[in-house]
Amino acid sequence: MPYDIRCPICGSETVLRTLKKGPDAGNKFHMCLHYPDCKGKVEYDPEAEHHRKVIEKFGPRPGESSKEWNRRIMEESLTRIFQRQDAKQQELIKLTDDELMEVSYKCGVAVSEWFRDMRTTGTGKSTSRDESDLYFAAEAEVDRRVDIACSSQKNGEPPSPECKKWLDYLERKRKAMEDIVLRGD
Repeated sequence: MPYDIRCPICGSETVLRTLKKGPDAGNKFHMCLHYPDCKGKVEYDPEAEHHRKVIEKFGPRPGESSKEWNRRIMEESLTRIFQRQDAKQQELIKLTDDELMEVSYKCGVAVSEWFRDMRTTGTGKSTSRDESDLYFAAEAEVDRRVDIACSSQKNGEPPSPECKKWLDYLERKRKAMEDIVLRGD
């Protein structure tokens, strides 16, 4: 398959080859398409190859304006993020209320510590994609359960025991997060 790497001798396209024999068997290199007439070759650089593949996959398509390209990349990125978070939320649906409260509380504490560190030192501990997906999925599942527990609530009526449990939890979590961010523990 032709690549955008050019032959250093004649300027033609090159193809990626792998040595099959000898002490360097398995090593890759780019060979001129005009071989054997042209003996030009370029050393294989896996990092450059990775960047080329990323640009090929995510770069602008022929005739696509930068505005269209930005919109497409943003939509594709958001779609992937929401798919990952939906998958996490499907796992969280199986948890009991108490288990979900524990996961959500730990996520809230981690986010609060990050905000506190950003506020006080200017740098926060980086979080992995899995951690951030878990946080957003846990929040979405908590919101869903609160909606279910409190949806039958009529104006002026005291909350049901199930609704009160969730409202108390949310208040406890809010205070803990506020204490971490504002007071620093």
